[in-house]
Amino acid sequence: MIQNLSTSSFRHYLDASLTAPHAPVGVALIGTGGNGGPVLTELARMHVALRALGHAGLHVYAFDDDRVEEPNIGRQLFSRAEKGRNKAEALVTRVNCFFDLRWEAYPWRVDKENIGELAELCRRRNLQIVITAVDNAETRLLIWSSLRHVGPFYFLDIGNSRETGQCILGVLGGVIKQPRRAGCIGYLPTTVDLYPDIGTQDKEERQGPSCSIKEALEKQDLFINRIVAEFAVELLWKGFREGYITVHGVYVNLKTMHVRPLPVDPATWERMGWVYRKRKAVTGRVLKAA
Repeated sequence: MIQNLSTSSFRHYLDASLTAPHAPVGVALIGTGGNGGPVLTELARMHVALRALGHAGLHVYAFDDDRVEEPNIGRQLFSRAEKGRNKAEALVTRVNCFFDLRWEAYPWRVDKENIGELAELCRRRNLQIVITAVDNAETRLLIWSSLRHVGPFYFLDIGNSRETGQCILGVLGGVIKQPRRAGCIGYLPTTVDLYPDIGTQDKEERQGPSCSIKEALEKQDLFINRIVAEFAVELLWKGFREGYITVHGVYVNLKTMHVRPLPVDPATWERMGWVYRKRKAVTGRVLKAA
């Protein structure tokens, strides 16, 4: 059952560097496993669609140090021929060949030792979107706290438990300039803004590694990753296609078959414990009204 509860009159207009770029939009994808793997594939499809519409498309930099293991085959987008390969390299090689791309894979884990390299890449390549599809809160917080001094970026965070998941698109490290009209909001709260206690909810420590596909399916529904990933990329697609969004997050519950949107709405955020305060825009340019 899909609940369409988004009746908000507020909008967030994406920065013109995304909707009308002169070069492909740079995207950093952190994690290419359960959630990140489907996200990468959907980003490739989105790239092809954008190019067909006259847009410059996307250029993705994928990061993951993990290797393909037996429990990943079938549940994630890997075959037995890829067993033992680095996940980021395997997936990026595949989409590059399939869609004739030149996207890049970085076979290393983002941690305290190399977060500076990721920040420098964001600066040097002028990345505009950072997607976190990792299975532990520590890495989420590390990326959020480090890159908020480098931004502004759009920060898309994706996470899930056994039968539930969520994706939230926020603005990190600045404010996006908006048209001069009522109801336009330049800052979107991130997952860390809305859930400041996220550091106490480390899923990886709770679950531990899986030794078989059967064991993995006891911990996560077979389709939760793909469904959440598709909603995550749909948030980006709607923003690129329409130039603005009225929803910046989605909550999915496969047990009850409910999907609930997170509207761009200060009243909703305040009910969640985060108070919106108008900020001065530090980037972008005023976009033309739709």
